[in-house]
Amino acid sequence: EVDLLIVGQHPDWVRLLHAGGWNRRHNFDGLVLFSADPPLVSTSYLQLFRNGILEAVDTYIVRGNSDAVELIPSAVLESALIDGLRKYLDLLRKWEFGVPIFVLLGLLDVKGSIMAPPDLLQKFPIDRDALILPEIVADNLDLDTSVMLKSAIDSIWQASGWPSSPNYQHGKWIRQYG
Repeated sequence: EVDLLIVGQHPDWVRLLHAGGWNRRHNFDGLVLFSADPPLVSTSYLQLFRNGILEAVDTYIVRGNSDAVELIPSAVLESALIDGLRKYLDLLRKWEFGVPIFVLLGLLDVKGSIMAPPDLLQKFPIDRDALILPEIVADNLDLDTSVMLKSAIDSIWQASGWPSSPNYQHGKWIRQYG
């Protein structure tokens, strides 16, 4: 069990995937950070469970729309995943968690969406509502998260008809498009 009170003493330890500001409160499961006060709709939250599990959700970057093609800002999505995972691994390191760590990613309500490609003339809509990516196992908390997430990010691009993310060169993430 982790000490969630220490997170309150170090607010810089935890951030949402993609939000400028947030609130926090304790709940039955542990501690939740969220991007808006009720009655406004929150577009992002991070649930910190007492057992060390972290659940990060963002509905702002990828806004599903079944009526029209939605362009997914690929570099923003990739950057949020890479930076978010880095922050969450840092938090687990501060909590002195051991390895392995399992990372599970999914994009929901994305049917008809496309990744923002370098050539906007080519559009390959995603053919399903849910992209549930294979789990990633981290045996080291000090790994480069962009390398760790490369196969998952490539899978998202493949769902949009591309062989891999154009934002990687020689296995390293370099924001180029989107």
